[in-house]
Amino acid sequence: MIRIFALAFVMISLAAPQALAQKTDAKTAEAPKPDPLVGIAQINGLRSDLFYLALNAAAEKGGSDEVRKTLEYGLQNGGPNESSVAVQWLIDNTFGLADKTKFNIFYYLFLSDLQQRQAQTATALGKMPEYNKAGSTALKALMNYEIVALADAERCDDPSVGVTVMSDIIPRYEALRYAFRILTKEEYDLAAFDAIETEAGNSARPVNLILCRSGDKGKADANYTPAPVEDWSAKRNYLRVQYKNLWSDQFYKMRETKKP
Repeated sequence: MIRIFALAFVMISLAAPQALAQKTDAKTAEAPKPDPLVGIAQINGLRSDLFYLALNAAAEKGGSDEVRKTLEYGLQNGGPNESSVAVQWLIDNTFGLADKTKFNIFYYLFLSDLQQRQAQTATALGKMPEYNKAGSTALKALMNYEIVALADAERCDDPSVGVTVMSDIIPRYEALRYAFRILTKEEYDLAAFDAIETEAGNSARPVNLILCRSGDKGKADANYTPAPVEDWSAKRNYLRVQYKNLWSDQFYKMRETKKP
């Protein structure tokens, strides 16, 4: 790790004099491109952070509940680096996840909430690139959570679970109205396609007992376990088809100026 950071530092130091010697007119000069080695070093640094390792341990120990507790503790009691570490861990375990046996839809929700907070901080500081990146990631993560959570709710044998999911989602979308203006329609459609593919590509996931127990039956019985649903695949297919149109309509609706 020290060698990676040292290499990045040396390359930056060597490049600096050359950049100064080749100054051009401010109107024609191009912005310097980010050094990929620096980006790799930064990501490796985040992944070797103790907070990142603690999140790994939490996921192995107790899944989303332990991860949520660890995130809350680390973000409340750590320094400014903890947010970056948390985002990297959540991205690695959502959009960057390779091992489908570790798929957990709640990580998308955690990522959406954290990126929403970071977008608010970025706009307060006038950091528009960070604002755009955080806002768009928050929206994409929420779309993934929505379609998978609603598909999971179909196996809960409890209609109130779907209602609970929507009650969690709707205010989050309202808070992310600005993000619908960050993405173009083409970028948004691609995000919708990717979310639908996330749901379709993780058909082997187990019944989401945490989600099922968030409904009325789960509140009445902490150990509630739904009976198997035979037509779950058909229900998922129907949901994915419906969402192709629902999300397209939502894009235009959320870009409208909100009435007072």
